[in-house]
Amino acid sequence: MFLQFSFPEFERMQWALPVAVTLHNLEEAIWLPAAAKRWNMLPRRMSPRRFRIGVGVLTVAAYLITWFSVVDGRESAWTYMFVAYTFVMFLNVFVPHVAAAILLRCYAPGVVTAVLLNLPVTTVLLVKIWNDRIVHSLAISILVFGVPLGAAAPAAFLFTARLSARACLGRSAH
Repeated sequence: MFLQFSFPEFERMQWALPVAVTLHNLEEAIWLPAAAKRWNMLPRRMSPRRFRIGVGVLTVAAYLITWFSVVDGRESAWTYMFVAYTFVMFLNVFVPHVAAAILLRCYAPGVVTAVLLNLPVTTVLLVKIWNDRIVHSLAISILVFGVPLGAAAPAAFLFTARLSARACLGRSAH
């Protein structure tokens, strides 16, 4: 007799992604700004506060994309976007997190939750998506939505940096 595991419905499984993203982004928000400053990795205009706002925007996006996907159904554009977000977070485990930890030979902020949460959650979701043919084309989902979502992180940080700069006119920005 083989051990059998039955996955819950996809719509319930989807909620694991924004929860994992939240915990991952929380780890980054706490430890990345100091580490990046030490390693001189954040752009000059990117303060820790701006970085945290950008991470917050990406976290909220994970919940919104998931919610709209669940509400609008499997064949909606939101589900294709959810699949792409899942794939981007899967890749994010390896680049930059695991790669940074290997290259720096030390703890890279985000690597713990990337490996312990994001990797299993995204792997299970991608297997479910593939096996149950949740979308007609995984490749289309990744190309149409994954590439823009992969570019969304730097865009979110640039956007929050510009908003913060405007809000801080006349004051010194950190």
